[in-house]
Amino acid sequence: MKLLLLNIFLTGVTKEVTPRVVLIKCKKCGKEKGKEEFYWRKNGKIFKYTCKDCTRIHQKTYGQSEAGRAAQKKWRESEAGKAKIKAWEQSEAGKAVRARIKAKRRSKDVSVVNDLTTGQWEQIIKDQNHCCNGCGVSFEETTACKDHIIPVFDGGGLTEDNVQALCGSCNSTKGSRSMQYLLDMVEIYKKLIED
Repeated sequence: MKLLLLNIFLTGVTKEVTPRVVLIKCKKCGKEKGKEEFYWRKNGKIFKYTCKDCTRIHQKTYGQSEAGRAAQKKWRESEAGKAKIKAWEQSEAGKAVRARIKAKRRSKDVSVVNDLTTGQWEQIIKDQNHCCNGCGVSFEETTACKDHIIPVFDGGGLTEDNVQALCGSCNSTKGSRSMQYLLDMVEIYKKLIED
């Protein structure tokens, strides 16, 4: 509409001007797409010659690959990464995400049985010979963590039958996955260390 009015003003002719469409060829898929389908820098230059769809697919597959996970871990452990994560956690968005995670966990905790006593927890550690149930490290070297064998989101409660003692590393590696996953990961780590 603006182009039509500008053309009338400049020439006095009511001929409609069609705007020129700029098409850019994606390096990944080879399709020609409009410039809104690409990421642009603030200075007006194109960020990459791959379209948004191809970029999303690449980021997802790379992030799930071993190289991608290693790069993410390296960044998280760097000083710049730690500073950025800390700043995000202290931001309003970070606090909101953390609050949602805690609320979700609390709602699950309310609906499951939580009757593990301190004596039962000490007995579990004693039954495991004061060692991690995953990697076998002694709890004299590290702190014992309570791990739900059946995860909380699957209805597993904090009961004597559903809790095992893991070191912090094994507990975070296992997350809400099965114990078999953890044992497989421990075997992979042991083979990597041996080689």
